[in-house]
Amino acid sequence: MSDATQSGFNDRRPAALPAAARAVPGAIDPAVTRRIANVLCVHLVLVVLTQKLALPISGDIQIAFAMLLQYGVFGIFLLMGVLRVHLIRSLMLLAFVSFAMIVHAVYNADVGYSPGSLFLLTLILAMYAFVVPMDEENYNRILKTFQTIAVVASVLVFVNWGQQVAGLGMINLEDYIPDKFQYINYVYMNKLRWDLPWYKPNAIVFLEVSHLSQFIGMALVIELARFRRLKHAALYAVALLSSFGGTGTLLVLASAPILMLMLPRKYIVAVVLAAPLLLVGAAQIGVLDNFTKRATEFTTEKSSGYNRFVLPAETSAMALERDGMGGLLGSGAGSIPAGDPTKGGVNGFAWSPYAKVIYEYGLIGFLMWLPLTVYAIFNRGIPFIIGWIVFLQYNFLNGALNVPLHTVYCYVLAAGYVMMPVAKSPPASAAVSPVSASPARRSHSPSRSGSRP
Repeated sequence: MSDATQSGFNDRRPAALPAAARAVPGAIDPAVTRRIANVLCVHLVLVVLTQKLALPISGDIQIAFAMLLQYGVFGIFLLMGVLRVHLIRSLMLLAFVSFAMIVHAVYNADVGYSPGSLFLLTLILAMYAFVVPMDEENYNRILKTFQTIAVVASVLVFVNWGQQVAGLGMINLEDYIPDKFQYINYVYMNKLRWDLPWYKPNAIVFLEVSHLSQFIGMALVIELARFRRLKHAALYAVALLSSFGGTGTLLVLASAPILMLMLPRKYIVAVVLAAPLLLVGAAQIGVLDNFTKRATEFTTEKSSGYNRFVLPAETSAMALERDGMGGLLGSGAGSIPAGDPTKGGVNGFAWSPYAKVIYEYGLIGFLMWLPLTVYAIFNRGIPFIIGWIVFLQYNFLNGALNVPLHTVYCYVLAAGYVMMPVAKSPPASAAVSPVSASPARRSHSPSRSGSRP
């Protein structure tokens, strides 16, 4: 049995491989993974550019462009012959969906639930059921595409501030998108403070400043862990502070202990030396004061910090203590109020995924959903730190359960691959053409038999 089959993948090769690849068990032709990476790099750019767009269905029901793009990519991979079904993840997904459907049909049938919410969650989680082969070099190309997008986003942070200082105002993308095609329920234009004329940057295309800061925060962690280009890291750090978005900074701080274990000593010294300069700069432009004031939000009801971090935990505990079978089976898809349920749902915000799952699908549903997401995100062959940052971003920093964008990040950065070695060069005694034997092209050229990937 092949290694791929043992790990839960079907054993169907994505395409015919050259003789050299066929001689190496589990190897993949780098030309195949290069084409896969090309598709995913373009996909990542389009997902970021179109995150404010959605296809209207009926009333407030929308399909985010991120969802359409992701399933379009699956279609492309199917035509390329590289799409694989991950057996273990598929079984875990089937177990969760079967449980939810039975509970909704038997236990929650009389109390009412949202079939659309359950269907949307199923479509989003189904992304994890599909994988494509990937090698280390082309995976790095995908990460560098993410980093390049973050460079552009960081520059746009300063452009947003420059526009405001010049009295021009920030570019408002909502002025150019028809209302019915705008992805709803996000604060795109967010004032720095209610009594000030300044708006927090959103780099034009991001849903809101928190999404921008998290994106740049993830890029900063990836940069320090993977590529270690100090100029890039400095740009991300300054842009992150200048965005005035606290969640991206929290993501970096939560990743700092892992980074300290990974970084060579010279980089740790550089960070320690740069920290006072960043703190002084942050104090000068008001960032430090902003963070100090926002730190008090964790104890202030209805504040952003309280709603994002404290209330979900409190609500999860309350949901588990419900009478009867409510704690185990939940109250049905789409049933959690848009705010504090003990106060009639007055706060109006999106819930953290774990809180929404516990409330709507109960403890049993949660214990089926969590292993699926953890197993998919902390994917074998993907650096732990990459899985860590997308796990944090998905689970604790946003109302991400039914928002496809965050799962697409998880998929493209971590969950979407079965990592494989590349095909080795044929042995020196093998009969090869002069072109395929050249050092520059030996590992990429098809064999003389004429087979092609």
